[in-house]
Amino acid sequence: MAGSADRGLGAVGGVGAVGAAAGGAAGAGAGGGWLGAAVWAGLPIIAIAAAAVAVAGLAARARAVLTAVVIAAGLAVAATGWVGVAWHIEPLALVSSGLWRASSTLTYANASASFLVTALFVTAAAAGRLGPRRARLVTAALLVGLLATMSRAGLAALVIGGLVVAVAVSARWGSQQGDIPPTQSQRCHPAAARTRAPSAWRSLAALWPAVPGAAVAAAGLLPGLAEGSAPRPLLAVAALAAGLGFAALTPHRHAAVPTPDHAAAGHAPDPAAARHAPDPTAAMRASASRRRVIAATAVVAALLAAVPLAAGRQAGPVGALVASRLSAESPERADLRRVTAEQFATAPLTGVGPGRLDLVYVDYLGRLVAAEYTHDEFLQTAAETGLVGAGLAVAVFACLGAAAFRSRHTAGGPFAAAILAAFAAHSTFDFLWHIPVLPLLVTAAVVPLLDRPSHHEEEVTR
Repeated sequence: MAGSADRGLGAVGGVGAVGAAAGGAAGAGAGGGWLGAAVWAGLPIIAIAAAAVAVAGLAARARAVLTAVVIAAGLAVAATGWVGVAWHIEPLALVSSGLWRASSTLTYANASASFLVTALFVTAAAAGRLGPRRARLVTAALLVGLLATMSRAGLAALVIGGLVVAVAVSARWGSQQGDIPPTQSQRCHPAAARTRAPSAWRSLAALWPAVPGAAVAAAGLLPGLAEGSAPRPLLAVAALAAGLGFAALTPHRHAAVPTPDHAAAGHAPDPAAARHAPDPTAAMRASASRRRVIAATAVVAALLAAVPLAAGRQAGPVGALVASRLSAESPERADLRRVTAEQFATAPLTGVGPGRLDLVYVDYLGRLVAAEYTHDEFLQTAAETGLVGAGLAVAVFACLGAAAFRSRHTAGGPFAAAILAAFAAHSTFDFLWHIPVLPLLVTAAVVPLLDRPSHHEEEVTR
């Protein structure tokens, strides 16, 4: 498995080198300074490729430390963004669309949302190491920060990543018997091999209290969200304490330690079997956990959709503004995509050149508007560097995605795929690639999840 992932990461390095050269060539072909264009278009790709190769060479202990750093950084972004909204502190929170939205120190709310979505999936992958209570508390805190951003694209990316995890874990569950070598006890007891199930479902099921807890904590921010309203920090603190307390203190059902059921038949007990072989009811418990996760997700999603809609029907600016964030319509982004597509059509192969996209146009209201970004990274990359540059950008995602696919039977593989899918989906709505910390964060989060260290390495890191 390590060799397969290394081939995928090596491909990322190769694509990065080609992308740097293509960026320089596109800048020179557009008539701009060759060096400036090369730095503009090629340096971020080189940095991502270098980060992928560097992280891939880390030992198990170093990967665990890197994962902890990503989670800690996510908590810092969530905390500073929440403080900014609760106390109306700029630039930790900025007014956008008539609402105070958590921005932390990442320039704007949607960037913070992307950061937090990545940290959420890293936390889910590390839930077994963190322990149930700590994992739920961290997940709830990150979710509160995400809800405070009021980012539609961020929430959509989280849902898309969650679906990827669900599909990947289900597929892994269904094919596990044929693809993963059984243990010694499972060779002796086929029934145990048939009932074994991946632990990812149990880890995800244990996190469910974080979702309603985060909803309660985020509700405390609603009275102070509207532009011009007074901050309500005491209410926000009380709601945060209640929500995080619910997430952390909800009782957790520990799974029973499986024991071999053949001891009574006169066989000597196998210590390895006692540690690794699930009891005959493991599949039933895992299936029940999966149903609880699906049901809880559906109920919480309905509540999160119903509360803003109900608030929108009430008099007052907060309800109407919050309800407006549920709309999928964005005329401003539609105008940006239209103007960018028109310029892409003028030079589809090589593009107009990095940094040479002209986004001065008349919007849907008849106003003259000047913008810097398209809010669709794939389309802007195609317009600036042509199909060549857009193809290379897609190739980077494809190489990392292929490495995640090859690691699909490992503990972190499904979560690595979820991070990539969420970031790619969010990139179609915002200018995330223009904030270097975000693609570098995704690289630092995905690569450690691609290969699970050996059992001996895991024991050493503990």
